[in-house]
Amino acid sequence: MNLRVIDTGANNGFYNMAVDEALLLGCKKQPQKFPTLRFYTFSPSAITIGRFQSFENIRKEQACLFSTIDIVRRITGGRAVFHNGDITYSLVASTDNTFFGSNVFEGYKKVSLIFRDALQFLGIKAELVKVKSSEYQKNIGCFSSLSRYELQINNNKILGSAQRVKDEVILQQGSLMLNAKCEMQNTKWEQVGLSQIVGREIKREEIISAVKESINNMEIKAEQGILTSEEKDLANKLVPKYQKEMIDR
Repeated sequence: MNLRVIDTGANNGFYNMAVDEALLLGCKKQPQKFPTLRFYTFSPSAITIGRFQSFENIRKEQACLFSTIDIVRRITGGRAVFHNGDITYSLVASTDNTFFGSNVFEGYKKVSLIFRDALQFLGIKAELVKVKSSEYQKNIGCFSSLSRYELQINNNKILGSAQRVKDEVILQQGSLMLNAKCEMQNTKWEQVGLSQIVGREIKREEIISAVKESINNMEIKAEQGILTSEEKDLANKLVPKYQKEMIDR
């Protein structure tokens, strides 16, 4: 199996979410070009919130940030993430592709194992946490909540993911916290960076290279790719949709 790997670098939150939706829609039309793994970061910093989260609750929890930072709704579920020092990924594949496994939780587990092994290549030991649904934490911030098959180091969550299935296409989005550059104003939003945990700077290029090595060890060929002109055009058309909720508020 081949996996297209894309690194789109730093963009604002509205464009980043639009690109992920463009990939999802593109997979529906041309599933043979997928699966695709995309890496990206946020500039300027932004908060993404889950599909079902309340915009108003975010405002109440982080009023000091609300007027100075972009807030954008993801099309996946999950909880809010403050993107400031993390590396974010999205993974898109059709439901009949074996990459994700047979169900939602198998998909989470497989991606977490990829990142766990990637960190191991960098000399960092992370633990795959199996949390029962009855034990899920309900904090508003993703990195202060535990869900099933997520990664921890020294009891600090460092990888969070969310998923959406639409029209027989799976989109999984997630973030690996590298550097906690700014302390949140509420303990429910606590985020700890990988660099702070291990005591040395971990660069995004190291993570991407290690993830590719991890994928190749699974007998999946990671092939470097780029966004097509069609994907870019569609993403640009979708950007206003993601800006609208922020403007309306």
